[in-house]
Amino acid sequence: MCACGNCFVAIHTAWADDANGWLLLFHCANLHRAGVATQNDVALHVFLVSVDEESVLHIASRVVGGKVERAEHVPVVFHFWAISQCEAKACEDINDFFANERNRVACAKLFWHGRACDIYLVGFFCLSFDGIVPSDFSRKITLRQAAYDFARADDYETRSDVGALINPDTVQLLQLAGESERFGEIGLCGFINKVELEREEQFSAVTFTRGKNLNFVAFRGTDDNIVGWKEDFNLAFMDTVPSQSDALAYLGEAAQYLRGTIMVGGHSKGANLALYSAVNIPKKIQSRISAVYANDGPGFKKEFFERAEFAAIKDRLHAYVPQLSIVGMLFSHADGYITVDSDGRGIRQHDPFTWHILGAHFVELVGLDEESVYISQTVNGWFNALTQTQRELFVQTLFGLLKNVDVRTNSEFTENFGENLFKLLKAATKVDSETREAVMKTVKLLVKYAFKNVGQLKKTPVSSGF
Repeated sequence: MCACGNCFVAIHTAWADDANGWLLLFHCANLHRAGVATQNDVALHVFLVSVDEESVLHIASRVVGGKVERAEHVPVVFHFWAISQCEAKACEDINDFFANERNRVACAKLFWHGRACDIYLVGFFCLSFDGIVPSDFSRKITLRQAAYDFARADDYETRSDVGALINPDTVQLLQLAGESERFGEIGLCGFINKVELEREEQFSAVTFTRGKNLNFVAFRGTDDNIVGWKEDFNLAFMDTVPSQSDALAYLGEAAQYLRGTIMVGGHSKGANLALYSAVNIPKKIQSRISAVYANDGPGFKKEFFERAEFAAIKDRLHAYVPQLSIVGMLFSHADGYITVDSDGRGIRQHDPFTWHILGAHFVELVGLDEESVYISQTVNGWFNALTQTQRELFVQTLFGLLKNVDVRTNSEFTENFGENLFKLLKAATKVDSETREAVMKTVKLLVKYAFKNVGQLKKTPVSSGF
């Protein structure tokens, strides 16, 4: 680094002491949040690659705590971990970093370096690539070209409206990744995005390729469509939901066209789809899968993890949840998930933009927050105590009420929240007495489990592998 005025500008990339250091994912800052940290939400967030005038330039590496004196254009290299709580400031932006990236040559063999790599790809995949990314696997478009076409699409504003639940910074992530040398030349193909109300399905997938033998099949999580949330709840009583069947078919089709190894991943429901497809795919294709990345996704019935097909893939499974995981603790899971540090509040920790990374890896913690353990024990205990018929009745009744509101997305519901809530409550009064009584018993059982688990809060140890 060198001092320039009152700011610091990196002249050597992160981990410059490593022969391959410059290839690390987005050159993320090696600043732990307990040490040198950004004033806003830039430092170690997965996804977030924007910098403002009051933020540490996050391509800088390993600044030691304490006071740093200004020098006039004197190169100074820091190779220490952050060891104290302090506030650092700079007034450079991210443009210099990506200017450096454009002048570097990406290496296909090291492209997937680091466990946090998959979350970047899954991140900007939340956007709509209809008409931009080919739907078949025989044609490809680079991420650089896809980002360019996305930014200049006639319906850019519509495409950029990601809804109430997806982080709006996703649009910027796409543009910055497309401009970078590390990600710009990734190939994209096989894009599919469908929402079918009759089947109660929301499914989307895309395949990323690098070189001739590196492939990443990504499954999207639940988006703003309410039908997608209905499908998520259907997991509580259905053996297989439509998007799981489509995920399996998609992975099989991709494997027919793609050469080399395949990685599979997703976030939220996409994580569930990734694991489901990897477990159920024929052995010949499963042998080509090098890794399965499951990021804070709902689980399965306990019997799923007792199958020989899961045993065959479990050593290649990398599962991550934030310290206050709610979605990622639903239903049963295999042991060995990794807890990731997050600065989100409550359910917002489900947003990977709040997850912290160090270098190209997640910042890992030991154990979940007590609140996460409590919610998991309460909700899962409640579900396990219900019969399959009770689960189905509860889910169908709840979403049946939403049909009376006549909205298709969460954004539509929140736009006129007061009016829509009134419609919802009014519809509830029209539910027949037998159904109402059954649903109330189900709700009372949930309350019972909530009180039962109070006082039993404890941290759950987490192992590093399966």
